[in-house]
Amino acid sequence: MIWAARLAAVAEVLFFIEVGMILMLLPWTNVWVKNSLVAGHELLETIVYSGFFRGMVSGLGLINLGYGVRAAFKYQDPV
Repeated sequence: MIWAARLAAVAEVLFFIEVGMILMLLPWTNVWVKNSLVAGHELLETIVYSGFFRGMVSGLGLINLGYGVRAAFKYQDPV
């Protein structure tokens, strides 16, 4: 039972850290610019490629990263 809780905690921490790193770094790469989902939509391109939107997505990644680190340090074995 205790190993299941530890495994779940490790999975949660790794998930949030991975998502956080992706959201922090992806908006500033070429993958973000070569996005076929927004190609051809002028208004959507303007919004998605703006620095404000990229910063907002990176901020969300920072929140996810912080939550993952916090969950790692706050973990306690169940009684």
